[in-house]
Amino acid sequence: MVSVDVGSTPTCSLYRDWDQGTVIHPGNYIYYDLFQAELGSCSLNDVAGSVLTTVIASYSDRNQLLVDAGALALSKDTGGYPEGGEYGYIVDHPHLRIRSLSQEVGIIVAREGILDLSRYPIGSKLRIIPNHSCLSAACFPEAYLLGEDDCVKQVWKTCPRGW
Repeated sequence: MVSVDVGSTPTCSLYRDWDQGTVIHPGNYIYYDLFQAELGSCSLNDVAGSVLTTVIASYSDRNQLLVDAGALALSKDTGGYPEGGEYGYIVDHPHLRIRSLSQEVGIIVAREGILDLSRYPIGSKLRIIPNHSCLSAACFPEAYLLGEDDCVKQVWKTCPRGW
């Protein structure tokens, strides 16, 4: 018996006739991510995978925020940004960008000008859509499914490092 394997996230997102395939590899189709939105596999509103991070420090002398999401949470894939330093999209804050990541923390700065630190006190939450959700999802033992009101509706156990 011959197995015909087809797949990838863009293929599973855009192709609808699976009669010729016996195995489908959907990639990160369940979450999507910023890469897929940029490719046109989905819109930014279709992306279900995001990381909720907390502002843990701010530095007026450096004009930056420190958050508790680093490379393990967001991955170091930088996407198609020619200047680098873009590690995801900060939802509802397009004037912010993630300048750099270490293992456990990220540094957020203003895209232009001075960052209004008073808008982001310590403890503030920011939601980030990662460039590559496969790497992000692999580091978390649970996925929290939110309703339209942004409240947790379900908790799914994942299989980090089990794939």
